[in-house]
Amino acid sequence: MTAGALRTAPLAGELTSSLISRAADRYGLPAAGVLRLWTCRNSPARNDGGGVRADAEIVLNEAGRAVLAGLCGVEPAVLARTLPAFNVDDPKISLTTKINKPASIRLG
Repeated sequence: MTAGALRTAPLAGELTSSLISRAADRYGLPAAGVLRLWTCRNSPARNDGGGVRADAEIVLNEAGRAVLAGLCGVEPAVLARTLPAFNVDDPKISLTTKINKPASIRLG
């Protein structure tokens, strides 16, 4: 993926889901539309009322981290320093198959 035309700098300690939402907003897109860049491996954590929990985090595989860096127009090292979950590895999304996009995401 080529670097995004608009730079979206991450905030220190920001949730990956928040950064994705802010980047989508910069491009005038809904977050759900941008999430299609990744293959989702599960459903987001929900609160008792059924809505998505505000503190639900997103974990990306290596290819997914590269997609996010490109979307935001920043180097992956910048995201690694600021996003707590950026370097979290999840074996369930690390491997890909021919039928799945290489950039995978686990919502949680």
